[in-house]
Amino acid sequence: MRKFTFLLTLLMAFMTTAMAQIDTSKEYRVKHTETGNFMIAGDYEAHPTGPTGGVKFVAETESDDQVFLVETEGTSYKLKTKSGKYIYCQAWNVDALDEASALTFRDNGDGTFKLKCDKGYFKVEFVGDAYYPFCDAALGAAANFELVEVVATTPEVPEVALAVESVYPDFTVRELSEITVNFNAEIAGQFDPYSMTAMKFKKGNSVAAGVDSWTVEGNKLTVTLSQTVTEAGEYTLVIPEGLITRKSDGAAYSGELTFTLEEEPVAVPDAELAETYNGKVSINYFWSTYDLNTMIVFGKDENGAAKEGYATLKIWDYENFNMEVVECVPYEVNGNTVVLKGVTVGAGDGTINTKNVDLTFTVQEDGTMTCQDKVYGPTPNTSIIQFDFSAGVFTPEATTPEVPEVPAGPVVITDVAQLSNAKCYTLVSSDTGRGGMYALADKVDMCGVTYNAGTDACHSVALDNADPKQQFAFVEYEGKLYLYSVSEKKFVMKSGDTNALVGEAPFEHVVVEKVTENTFALQANGTHYFTASPGWCANPSRGTCIQSTLDSHSSDNGWDNGAWYTITEVADFDATEALAMLAPAPEVPEALELVSIEPADGAQITEFNTVTFTFNKPVKLVESDETGVLLMYNGTPAGQLWGEVPAEGSKTVVLSMGMPVNYEGTYTVYAMEGAFEDLDGNKSAEIMVNYTLAGAQDGFTYTYAVPTTDKVQSSMSYITLGFASEVAEVKTDAINVVDGKGNVVTTATLEADWFDPQAVSVTFAEEVAYTGTCSLTVPAQFITSTLGTYNPEFTLTYNLEAEAVEAYFYHPEYNAVMVMDSVANVATIKRNFTEEELAANAWELHPVGKDQYLISNKATGLYLGSCKTSVTVAGVDAANAKVYELQKNGIYDVFKDVEGGSHDYLHVAGHNEVVGWEAASAASHWFVLNSVEDYAYLAANLELVDSLTQLVKKAEELKEQAQPYYKPLITDATQFNSNNQDPEEGSYAALLDGDNTTFFHSNWHGGGPEPHDLQVMLPNNDITEFLVKYESRNSSGYRNDRPVKMSIYGGTRAEDGTVTFETTAFANLTTADGIGEVVGEFKFTADKVYDAFKFEVHETVMTDGTKGKVFFTYGEFQMYSQALTPAEIEMTESQAAAIDEALANAKNANPVEDSYSVLIEELNRAINKVLFPAATVEAIDPACGHYTVMPGTLKLTFSADVNAIEWGMFRTDLMPMTMRGGYQFTEDDYTINGKELTLNLPAEYVDGASMMQVTMAVIDANGQYVTYSSDPDYTDEDYVTLMYSADVKYDRFKMTAVDPEEGVVEKLDVVNVTFGDGNTFVGGFDPTSEVVVLDADNKVVSKVAMEVVMETEVDPDTDESFSWPTSTVKFTLETPVTEAGEYTLFIPQATVYNEGFYEDAEDFGASWGAIYNPEIKLVYTVEPAAVEEYPVNFDKDQDATRYDRVLSTVSLAVEGEAAQVLTVANTRKAYNDMTAGEVKFVCAPGATLTPAFDYSGVWMHGYVYVDFGQDGDFSFDATQNDQTGKDLVSYSFYGVDSENYGYNSANEYISGDGRSTLVCPAFTAPETPGEYRVRFKVDWNNVDAGGCVDSSNHILNNGGYIVDATLVVDEATAINGVSIENMNDVYTLDGRKVVVKAGQKLNKGLYIVGGKKVYVK
Repeated sequence: MRKFTFLLTLLMAFMTTAMAQIDTSKEYRVKHTETGNFMIAGDYEAHPTGPTGGVKFVAETESDDQVFLVETEGTSYKLKTKSGKYIYCQAWNVDALDEASALTFRDNGDGTFKLKCDKGYFKVEFVGDAYYPFCDAALGAAANFELVEVVATTPEVPEVALAVESVYPDFTVRELSEITVNFNAEIAGQFDPYSMTAMKFKKGNSVAAGVDSWTVEGNKLTVTLSQTVTEAGEYTLVIPEGLITRKSDGAAYSGELTFTLEEEPVAVPDAELAETYNGKVSINYFWSTYDLNTMIVFGKDENGAAKEGYATLKIWDYENFNMEVVECVPYEVNGNTVVLKGVTVGAGDGTINTKNVDLTFTVQEDGTMTCQDKVYGPTPNTSIIQFDFSAGVFTPEATTPEVPEVPAGPVVITDVAQLSNAKCYTLVSSDTGRGGMYALADKVDMCGVTYNAGTDACHSVALDNADPKQQFAFVEYEGKLYLYSVSEKKFVMKSGDTNALVGEAPFEHVVVEKVTENTFALQANGTHYFTASPGWCANPSRGTCIQSTLDSHSSDNGWDNGAWYTITEVADFDATEALAMLAPAPEVPEALELVSIEPADGAQITEFNTVTFTFNKPVKLVESDETGVLLMYNGTPAGQLWGEVPAEGSKTVVLSMGMPVNYEGTYTVYAMEGAFEDLDGNKSAEIMVNYTLAGAQDGFTYTYAVPTTDKVQSSMSYITLGFASEVAEVKTDAINVVDGKGNVVTTATLEADWFDPQAVSVTFAEEVAYTGTCSLTVPAQFITSTLGTYNPEFTLTYNLEAEAVEAYFYHPEYNAVMVMDSVANVATIKRNFTEEELAANAWELHPVGKDQYLISNKATGLYLGSCKTSVTVAGVDAANAKVYELQKNGIYDVFKDVEGGSHDYLHVAGHNEVVGWEAASAASHWFVLNSVEDYAYLAANLELVDSLTQLVKKAEELKEQAQPYYKPLITDATQFNSNNQDPEEGSYAALLDGDNTTFFHSNWHGGGPEPHDLQVMLPNNDITEFLVKYESRNSSGYRNDRPVKMSIYGGTRAEDGTVTFETTAFANLTTADGIGEVVGEFKFTADKVYDAFKFEVHETVMTDGTKGKVFFTYGEFQMYSQALTPAEIEMTESQAAAIDEALANAKNANPVEDSYSVLIEELNRAINKVLFPAATVEAIDPACGHYTVMPGTLKLTFSADVNAIEWGMFRTDLMPMTMRGGYQFTEDDYTINGKELTLNLPAEYVDGASMMQVTMAVIDANGQYVTYSSDPDYTDEDYVTLMYSADVKYDRFKMTAVDPEEGVVEKLDVVNVTFGDGNTFVGGFDPTSEVVVLDADNKVVSKVAMEVVMETEVDPDTDESFSWPTSTVKFTLETPVTEAGEYTLFIPQATVYNEGFYEDAEDFGASWGAIYNPEIKLVYTVEPAAVEEYPVNFDKDQDATRYDRVLSTVSLAVEGEAAQVLTVANTRKAYNDMTAGEVKFVCAPGATLTPAFDYSGVWMHGYVYVDFGQDGDFSFDATQNDQTGKDLVSYSFYGVDSENYGYNSANEYISGDGRSTLVCPAFTAPETPGEYRVRFKVDWNNVDAGGCVDSSNHILNNGGYIVDATLVVDEATAINGVSIENMNDVYTLDGRKVVVKAGQKLNKGLYIVGGKKVYVK
């Protein structure tokens, strides 16, 4: 069945309304309605994955983490805790973070709601120890919540006296007529003009004015004086006691209020005000800002009437708030300041109270006004909203002098271009006697005709520019003009010889031709002219003066001034309607419309099966996740309707739920918009129809079953039932599963399906596999739907066909197997057989019921026939085969003929034939084996089989002894008697032998007294309440002569042994009392204590239900006391469970797969638990509990001796992550002395621990495990569990590792410290703690920053990364230490906390379990490493590896001079340092130098570096070709991205064979004189000054070289040779004088000649 979850979600959106407006000014708790718990921010960490998030549901607390504020975000909301964290949705978890998720509150309509985010709906589940929300639920799994307002409780305070809070006016005024007084509470009072007690308005001791009236509203008193007071001075309003009282308790007020009036000040020039100012006032309403229209009108009241000295303030917004506030108040102007006095505003306290304030405006130089005031709204719906007057500028309304309107006169058109769609015109003949055009209903005629006028009424109508019938428009459309009648709203067109007014397309245009300066001809459709004809006017038959026959300007054709018209513009015109008529109507396809629906809307129906939609055109059903047709039941979604795809061209769609629904209620079929569409893609509108059904509540029937009942099954264990709507509740009672004969074969339980809300799962207690039928009947009202309906009773019946199972019947008593004698056709056994013979004598078990089989022999094909007592079992055909039931007798299999009695089990007689006998006999015990291998194992372990048999018997006896029981009262057959026992058949002893085939029979041979009875003697009886258990006689399956009516008499035994029975029965029984069954019991209560009882039989019944004879029979009969006899031994539930489990394992053992030795051991242990109860713990020292320090030695005393600890461990919170399994005890950790066990726990795991658990398997002297737990709620059978706690040692978040380790380091910049044991992570830091680095003098050399090292993992499926904190902190020095010396990294105690850290707690969570570090000092000795100057990337002594590639010389040539050549000292070395040699390169500052390499190899590149900074290294940039600012000054080739192409240092592009070059471009020498190190390098495509060391292009492998030399930059001028004539002042640079002979040249080098440096080349 297809699910439409998304459609149902849409339906819910359709059916429910958005949640009512939430008051965001209030505080709430979020309540989970199912559990009653409230949402709380458990922690502030992010949990993007994992089982739970940081938010949970707990009982109500006072924590700010449980109180939420609601913030709006568009149409959504955000939930923020009072502690400042937002609810945030992860993929499924819900966290409390700084970041918020937008949430939707889905109103359920009953005060509750569902909560939704972009991941899904919120659900609540119990995980671990608490309820947690998850945000990825579907709507059907969504939880319901409730917002519970947090009402602040106000402490009761004594009622304060009624007092005045404020008065108005509270400033000096010039006149006074009204006073407002605001009190501190709501007041009461009633003005009475006749009262002797009245308010007075006084000046001094005289009354200045009377009090005309006063009113009370809320906390406000308004007093109106009888006259306006204007005289300057001090005035007092006297309020006598009793006039004004507090409304709540009647407390009275009395007092005097003072007011000051001053004279009108000397007039000062004030700003000139306009009458009206317009502006804006802004408000902030639920985080949105709105601008309200505002107007101030000076000198007028609310009604616009003049009122000097007053201004009217109006604020309104009809669009958003439908509000308007208008008030007229006094105003004052003082210079450029305007004050509106006593404006009524809200008190701002959230109530409806108001107060009066002044609003101050400033008149700006440009005439506008501004105001900086903010006040609260004066009306109830705005009383908590601030009105901000500073939001805008108040602009004066311009006043324009009233100028008398001069009506515009008609305009005579002189050019066609003047015609406009916005104007209308009159058209008058240039021969005015012919009149002007006039519109009739269907044509155009002429009016104002004075020449040859006819009888038409319009001819006499005077010309009138204002008459709409004389007004026409020239409507331009697509470049053409169309003549349009304004009054008739039609177009003028040629019609025959005349014209017509046409209102429907198509329309004809007109051509307007200019004739004279101000006259025009009108040509209809560009073919014929409209002409005003006097002849036509005079002819009534024409019906109009206008003819349309003229097609040229020929006077012969009638062309004259009757065809010329004066066009006069007379009014404005709106051409919209006319243009719409001209525009061709778009072809609108016929809309898709519903013609009918069956059943019709509102119909009364008897069942809902199908609904038929019929449309006006062919239609199809749209299958999409966004639309569909749904069925609602009583307003709740019930499911999707679906049906067959309509045939092509069909206008009808038939939909259904897939099955009839007949439960009572209202049904709504809702087709969403677009659920159907026609062949053109036009979509259907929304359709909704309702039906009423008066049906049965038990209509919740299943729609399908898996597996289906129409197919044969090999076995049954599970059924899924599907329903048309969601399942709400399923009863959990077990239901019987029966076979075809009504026998219970197993039970089944039902539950709502975990995955499908519209399904129920049926689970069998055990698998059913046989040939036949199995059925289960589900009672009525067992399954309830979400719609409130329930199921009728229904039965599921399945046909089963199970395969036969091959088996071997092994008889351990005779070490024989059962075979079928093919000659005698009887079952017998074969002793001393071989495995081959066993394999040849296989049988097949054909399942026909629970543990019931037809048994056939594979070799002969014969089946086992009936099994009767001592009768040989014959081999028969399938038709006569008998059913055998497989039972258990201990560990053995026994087989009973289901039609036989207690002696009809397969049994081996002495002559080896198989006969019928009782199950208890050893000769009736078999093993049904699955294979020959099973036999081999059994044959080798028969002693174990026997031992296991005895143990099973012993265990079953123990179980029986542990049960209370009914004690038999008849212990000997001599206790029986009868008034008429049959003389030939039956016996009293047969009633007690446990065999229903033996029996007692009353006399059936005739004679003797009637009715027959059975008497029971009970010597020493002292009870009156009895239980009788009986079994009818089994005569070859027949159960005849069963008593169904019986009377019971009491008897008294005399001393001589005779018994006398009462003559009146104290009980008369029928089948309703339990008699007459095949096997049954009944109870009776005697009227007193008797020594004997007589059971007198009045009626019997036969097997076939017919009435029997006077005689009766019983197979078994026993009497008991109704009171149970207590058990002989005690057995606990756990002991009984252990025996039951061991028995089940033994009885169901597979000889090959299960070891009998193990089964014997298991059963022995279970038995010994009962016979030899385990020792108990009598004392523990110290006792389990809480201590200041965790104990390390524990002493246990037991009730009996203990032998050993088979296994033991303990765990504390100090153990590292690697010891999750705890510390395992060894024999060195404990000692045992009889009843005492002493544990010595390793101190390293105990000292400082706050929690410890010890778990041990202790064995006592009887081999039993001791069971004990210090917490009874957490008891593990066979284990001793001890739990301790101790005071938390808070500073035990110890350092466990540090990197780098203490000692010598080259520098100190970052230190990583790991804390704890790996079980916890770093939770946070004390921000006030200062971590520093100290030098040897304890001076701070650097502050240290801290951060938690995070571990990150990337999800390989989503590439999403997840990070979480570790137990390592990274300490980073703000100033790295590189100077040599000894330094200490100092970390104060309580700086770093574990995961229990809580930032907002004063102790950072220590009181809640957080721990922190002890004081840490890490000592380092900084010894900076020696820095090698001018390094290379290989050993400088490395030999050159290539003989075919040799660098002989390098050179530099100054521009215009010969090259200076340096011969490589050792060409067999890859690196040559020649900076110390005599030969140096010399140049002037800024000289242009060209380098060169004398190199014998090819396909290599040259690189030259100059250490400009003289910093011991050569700089370069490998990411680009531009080396500006670097020491790399010249290179022959470098490709940044590829060795296939690149550039040289002159930025010349090189590729292909051009790359084989050592030619380096020239470069510029340093500008500053001095000696510089210069490096020449031969390498392949690598700018690294140390050489390429990539394995594919290693500089050594490629035959590369590096040569370092010296470049001397000096002001001296280099010369090629110096003449020595008269030059006796030549010196070397170190000051030695050079003796030079005349004419001799100096050797190359640098000299001082005449006081200047000279370089000789």
